[in-house]
Amino acid sequence: MRETPSSRRQALLEHYEQEVARRREQPEYRSSLYGSRLDPLPDSIRPYTFGCSHLIDLLQVEEGQAILDLGCGGGLDLLLAGHELGDRVRRVGVDPSPHMIRLARENTEAVGLSNVSLVEGDAFSIPLNLGPFDWVISNAVLNLIPERVPVLRRILRLMGTDGKVVIGDVVIRGRIPRLLAEAPPTASSLLLFRNLPVLPDYLDSFFEAGFEAVQSVSLTPLNPQKAILAAARHELNLSAAHSKELERRLARVQFLAVTLVATPVVGRIPRPVFCCGLPLLLEHIPSIHLTHAPMLERLARQAQLNTTCCPRCHRKVPTPDPYVVFDEYANRVYHVFPESAHRDRALLEREVARFHEDWVKGTGLTQYTAHLVFGPDELARAVGPLL
Repeated sequence: MRETPSSRRQALLEHYEQEVARRREQPEYRSSLYGSRLDPLPDSIRPYTFGCSHLIDLLQVEEGQAILDLGCGGGLDLLLAGHELGDRVRRVGVDPSPHMIRLARENTEAVGLSNVSLVEGDAFSIPLNLGPFDWVISNAVLNLIPERVPVLRRILRLMGTDGKVVIGDVVIRGRIPRLLAEAPPTASSLLLFRNLPVLPDYLDSFFEAGFEAVQSVSLTPLNPQKAILAAARHELNLSAAHSKELERRLARVQFLAVTLVATPVVGRIPRPVFCCGLPLLLEHIPSIHLTHAPMLERLARQAQLNTTCCPRCHRKVPTPDPYVVFDEYANRVYHVFPESAHRDRALLEREVARFHEDWVKGTGLTQYTAHLVFGPDELARAVGPLL
C-alpha cells in the first residue's frame, strides 16, 4: 500500500487518538518537561502533552497579545503560555484532529479560560483572519510534516510586525535506516520516526520560507533507539539478522530535541543619512548574529551590511552609528564603528575592552574575543569572504 499525504495524515490522527485513550487510563502520567509549571493545572489536564521541548520559559507574553499554538493537541502549551494573564491574552489553537480539539476544549473549560478559539484544520490552511499573532508556538509538529516550507510561509503571513515563533521539534544527525524509512503506513508505531528531518535541512527550511533570524536555543539528546527497535520487531516481523542490522544502523543516528526562536525580520532603526546633498533613509541594525541570520551574514561578508546606496553617485553610504556583530563561527564579537571614528581608536579600544569584560561576566561566554573594526569594508575582511 503506497503512502499518500492523506493516508499519512489519517494514520497520524489515529495514532494520537490511541495515545489519548491510553493516557486516560494512566491519569497519574505527568510530563517531565514542565516541572512545577504544571502545578496550577487540574490533574486531569496534565497527561495530555505530546511535545518534546519546554517552550513556555522562552515566551514573554504581555497583556493584550495573541498566541497561536499550531498542532495544539490537548492544549497544554496553549494554557501554560501567559497563564498568569488569564483571559487578558488571546489564545488560538489549531489541530487537524477533531478528537484533539474536543479534548483541548474540555481542558480550557476546566481551567476557566474563555478567550480561547479552537479551530479544526491542518497547518497548510490556517485561516489568515485568525491573525495577527505576537507568538506562534508549536511542539513536535513540524517534524511530522515533510513539506515544512509552505507551512512556515503560512505562519509568516499570520504574524504581527514584532512576532516571534518558538518551536520544539525532533530532528536527527545521520540518516534514518532504509528499513524504517520504507516501513508500510500500517506500521503506525513507527510513523513518528520515519521522516524525521536532518538538523541542517530543518534549519534551512526557516530561511527558505523567509525568516530572517533563527536562533537554536537548545539541542537535547534523545534516546528512542530501543523503543524504535522494539516497535520495528513487532510491526515488521523482523528476522534476527534484520533486527541486528537495524540496531546497528540506529546506533549511528543521533536523535535530538531542538528548541528554536525565529523572527521574520531582525530589528531595525530608521536612520537618516546624506550623500550628494540628498537625504537618504538607512535601516540600521544595531546587533547581528551571523549564524542566526544567513541573509545578513551574506551582506556582512559582501561589505554591504548597514549601508545604503546613493541614487546619484551610486556610492555606498554606511551607517554613522556603531553596531555589534557576533561571529559564532570564529567566537568573535566585532564592534563596528564608522571609518571617521578611527582617530579615536585608542579611546574606543579601552571602551570595547571594558564592555567585553562585563559582557563575558554576564554571559559566561569566555571563548569569545572582542575586535574593533571601522566600517563595512574592514568588517568584511575580518569575517572573510563568502564560501
